[in-house]
Amino acid sequence: MKLVLVDHNALALTQLTAQFRSLGCQNVVSCGSGLEAVQAVGRDPERVGLVVCDLEMPGMDGAEVLRHLAGVGFKGRIAVTSAEDDRLRQRALALAQAHRLNLVAALRKPLSLDMLSAALRAGPIPNRRAPDGSVHPSPEQLWSAMQRGELLNVYQPVIGVQSGRLVGVEALVRWQHPTEGLLLPEAFLGVAEAHGLIDALASVVVRNACEQSARWRSAGLDLSMALNVSVNNLVDPYFPDMVEDTAHAHQVPLASITLELTDSGWGSPPLTWEFPTRLRQSQVRFALDNFGTGQFPLAQLRDYPFDELKIDGCFVQGVSRSAGLRAVFEAGCEMAHHIGMGAVATGVEDALDWEFVRRSGCDRAQGYFISRPLPGDAVPAWAASWDGPG
Repeated sequence: MKLVLVDHNALALTQLTAQFRSLGCQNVVSCGSGLEAVQAVGRDPERVGLVVCDLEMPGMDGAEVLRHLAGVGFKGRIAVTSAEDDRLRQRALALAQAHRLNLVAALRKPLSLDMLSAALRAGPIPNRRAPDGSVHPSPEQLWSAMQRGELLNVYQPVIGVQSGRLVGVEALVRWQHPTEGLLLPEAFLGVAEAHGLIDALASVVVRNACEQSARWRSAGLDLSMALNVSVNNLVDPYFPDMVEDTAHAHQVPLASITLELTDSGWGSPPLTWEFPTRLRQSQVRFALDNFGTGQFPLAQLRDYPFDELKIDGCFVQGVSRSAGLRAVFEAGCEMAHHIGMGAVATGVEDALDWEFVRRSGCDRAQGYFISRPLPGDAVPAWAASWDGPG
């Protein structure tokens, strides 16, 4: 059986290849990009028995790889991997259902031999979602959902590493679908981007966040608020007005708002700071999210006025046990501090990694070890009970 492995991280790909070889798999094709993997399968799809694909890659990401595999009629088995535990299963199952692919495993990094051995033996993951198209909504469905107030925010606590105190939250959008339950952003962000709804979606997220922040402040809870935005939002000349007007309407200080740009979304369209300049002058902060996984040009890092560098969870999970991850994590923190930015560790998921982050000089941290995302009305009680990790 031929295996095709794809991961843009060279170290992770080398390790994954070695792991499969140790399990007795000798016919292994290692691919450093989604395009390379699709080409490898397309040359002889009948001989490929298993494709192991990372979901989060620059350029052609794992979702696009799955679409191409369906396009060439691939009938073999597929295992997907991701460092994002809460996003992994829904994305993989939805795509497998939509494209009738033979998904056998959805694995959270870091990967172990036991996990890979089980994937070699596994049958298809049962699909419990009704095939009614709601996971891949039309633009009209998404627009109607926004009008009906079905999009909501949940909030993941962010703590100061040295003080251990709750200092802020990151707002994460969800769709409370009337029949499909709570949908993660992967189910609808692509539709918003492709059909000109990303600014409307951003308005909903900002409004919900400011309304929630105002309620917390009236109860004596003063927290910074990080919001994920698209590069497309920041090239819209009306976006600064929307943020300022919404914050002022709810008496939320602009200095308490951080707009996060994802590293993997960089470069399309090219970002200039013509329109965000006024937000900067109003003390709105900016962060580069998912640092280390995408397309941001390092040579330009000094030229863009980011206040924080958010180191991606794939470099945090397992950092206490990997010299390679430690080197990358420490280099990210040092780079941020030299340029005058704060460093944020994301995806902190266990006590050993938390202890390493605490000793590293990193400024802030978030992750499941600290708290999963919470409904807005649950944050005050969580804050009152919080007495530090562990």
